[in-house]
Amino acid sequence: MNYHKITGDNLEEYTDLLPPDIAECIGREYFRAIALGEAGENRSVLVYELKNADEEEEATTAELLWLHNSGDRPAGELLEAYKEAAAEEEVTRTAYEFAGCDEELKQALEAAGFTAEERESRDLVVSLEEIAALPVARGRVPSYITSLEGLMVRQYRRGIMDSLFHKKRGVYEDLASLPMTFFDVQVSGCVLADGRTNGFLLVHALPSGQLIVGYMCAFEPDMKVNMAMMIRRSIQAAAVKYPADTRVILRRYNEATANLTAKLFPDKKGAVVLAGEREEE
Repeated sequence: MNYHKITGDNLEEYTDLLPPDIAECIGREYFRAIALGEAGENRSVLVYELKNADEEEEATTAELLWLHNSGDRPAGELLEAYKEAAAEEEVTRTAYEFAGCDEELKQALEAAGFTAEERESRDLVVSLEEIAALPVARGRVPSYITSLEGLMVRQYRRGIMDSLFHKKRGVYEDLASLPMTFFDVQVSGCVLADGRTNGFLLVHALPSGQLIVGYMCAFEPDMKVNMAMMIRRSIQAAAVKYPADTRVILRRYNEATANLTAKLFPDKKGAVVLAGEREEE
């Protein structure tokens, strides 16, 4: 099937079809986007991210992030084009989580061989005001818990590489290539002892105005205490910088982050989404 690849070079032609939080990903290392249709026509786009692409011991998988279908073109055509693109990337399995539960999209996904079910989102979205009201947000922060603002780039880079060595990537497959300035350097923080980092809490300000907590890690000694202090410092800094109604995305990307959000917000649930997967041939 003849599809177009969307890259940083031609992104402007498709920005009307992409939410800003998705558009900012185009051009990053593991993000891919394809489109059907020519300029001036009804066009459809699909954005996905590769997972484990550089891991020799793990198979490459992918996650569909955005699907926009225009006009009368069946969504199945776009999914068929993705199947070809996935084969080129040697993707073995594809998963997705889409907001809402559109019945037409669900049928198209099932027809394309995906499972499709309604379930709770991995993202818990709360207001900054709710986070600032947590008990953990109150109190003093030790001097060795600091923002990224005063961190030298080489300190940041060395700390990230140490974290990646321990298989800690958080939300970001391309964490190793992201500059420190990708994150809010005032709200994001780290453990800094003897000139070396020993933990990070990284917050990214999305184009939509939302904040996403994309990376959290701490190491011994005092791992749990240091994590709590990084959370406290980041909440206090965010409360000064952003409006109280700012939406904060807490992504439960592993068991540890799921347990943490359950502890902080035991009565809150994520939105209902449409989610599923497909084994690729």
